[in-house]
Amino acid sequence: MNVELMDYTKLSNAVIAGRTCYQSWHLGGDYKTPTDDITEVDAKYLNKLINKLHHKSISRHVKYTFNVKGISTKTLLGLSRHQSAVDLSVMSSRFCKPDKFGSNFTETKNKAVNDMLLRHIQEIATVKGDAEDIAYLYPQAMQYDLVVSYNIQSLQHFIAMRDSEHANFDIREMAQLLRDALPESHKYLFMKDKMNEQLDK
Repeated sequence: MNVELMDYTKLSNAVIAGRTCYQSWHLGGDYKTPTDDITEVDAKYLNKLINKLHHKSISRHVKYTFNVKGISTKTLLGLSRHQSAVDLSVMSSRFCKPDKFGSNFTETKNKAVNDMLLRHIQEIATVKGDAEDIAYLYPQAMQYDLVVSYNIQSLQHFIAMRDSEHANFDIREMAQLLRDALPESHKYLFMKDKMNEQLDK
């Protein structure tokens, strides 16, 4: 799996949203153009509002768009369970014929399962007929590419739910890669201790 950050909104948008709510301009937030170069006071302010006071409307003004390649169908199904304020554009099984997928699938730790998956995918490639009918044969290990967009609130929720030892290895890897792909100046809002602080409240 590969995750690349395509685009994102600057932190100053969230700061200005917060200062607007509380009319606390005397403390900061005076940014004329969108920027991640916010003051330390405003950075702490965002952490307090978003992670401690749970003022989530502010976090919705910062959005991230990722290009994700090689996500399993099983993980794609998992994304649909945590889709609030998440936008997805997924590789089409209608227009991308089986040969476009090739033999790419997500391997498990079980060799027997992997061998069976490979045989099954190779067998699917020999089937003739309508692509939409053939798509019903695809296993949950089949890999797709997608573009996905989150705001801070929706990404925090996904990471908190899926960057856990209890999560399936594939969706956990995606959560970790999404966090790793974030701009350095944004990562402090997604640190595990901050996320745990959020969940405990």
